[in-house]
Amino acid sequence: MEVIFFKSSVAKVIGVTGAIILNNLHYWINHNEANEKNFFDGCYWTYNSIKAFCEQFPFLSRNSITRALSKLEKDGYIKTGFHNENSWDRTKWYALTDKGYALVGKPVSTGDTPKDNDAFTQKQKCSFTQSKKCSFTQKQKSTNKQINTDREIQHSNNNNDPFCTGSPALDDALHGFDEMRKKLRKPLTDRAKRLTLGKLEKLAPGNEEMQIAILDQSVENSWQGVYRLKTEDWKGNRGDEMPRQYREAEKALEMIKQYEEDGGGEDDEGFEWPDSLKDH
Repeated sequence: MEVIFFKSSVAKVIGVTGAIILNNLHYWINHNEANEKNFFDGCYWTYNSIKAFCEQFPFLSRNSITRALSKLEKDGYIKTGFHNENSWDRTKWYALTDKGYALVGKPVSTGDTPKDNDAFTQKQKCSFTQSKKCSFTQKQKSTNKQINTDREIQHSNNNNDPFCTGSPALDDALHGFDEMRKKLRKPLTDRAKRLTLGKLEKLAPGNEEMQIAILDQSVENSWQGVYRLKTEDWKGNRGDEMPRQYREAEKALEMIKQYEEDGGGEDDEGFEWPDSLKDH
């Protein structure tokens, strides 16, 4: 069972979910610092997948965890990166910023006693008693939890789920599309997922926001594939988003104009452009 702890003073600033997630990151970063591991770019890091977070905190929804992580990063309490040994491994790493440390304070050791206004479970109260035996037991359980989490991440990496890109917002949209396909009884294979990612990159190169919108469009319409975003403006204002038939008609119109400028044919005497095309 995961020990849940957060300071009420922190929750007042970033909310309960944010406080739980931030404290969890704070704990493992301090754990890694104590063991002198995962030190990159001048600070210590920890890593975790969204799936692992969901299993650690089953009372929080996937969307709540994703939003909390995004907001913590946006508000400057944490920073993210990728320090995996394999380039294809997109498991995200987390480190606290100076602003984050200023909010949570110094590391909470097993010998410290939380203040009365701190929220903690009955099981955690035991870990903060003066009994060294109880403290050792809780610390050992936490260590085992980290080991199990590391193994799960490694197992996840071995499976190499293509829809685990490391971006919380994009991963959430991808899994929403995946769930929709399952409800249609058309589940995606790993190859189909990779093809979907490739098509998303082709439709919106480097534009994560548009890729998410494309996925949402498919989910809303129960489409089995991903397609260019629909647009009501087909006059060329959005470039290559103009439908094919409009592009072909425009090309034909240019050819006709060129034909007229070159003198036309022998049998076109008396020809007049339709009113709808005169302005073109």
